[in-house]
Amino acid sequence: MLGSGALVRRLVAEGLVDAYTLFLHPLLLGTGTRLFGETAKPLPLELRDVTRTSTGVLILSYAANRPAGRAVTADQGS
Repeated sequence: MLGSGALVRRLVAEGLVDAYTLFLHPLLLGTGTRLFGETAKPLPLELRDVTRTSTGVLILSYAANRPAGRAVTADQGS
């Protein structure tokens, strides 16, 4: 999801995100906003794929390892 950090943080907190795709640009800025803000506890991720672009950007694909009992079924999405 592009553009709404507040919405993404809420979805993560509710356990509604099952995959992440991050773009890592080879640029050091020195300051910035935390990507996920503060979290109550660590969220384990499983690296699924890495793609390197011609400009050196890494596209990192992760699956979220949800805690037991937090899985979302297809009928819950309607």
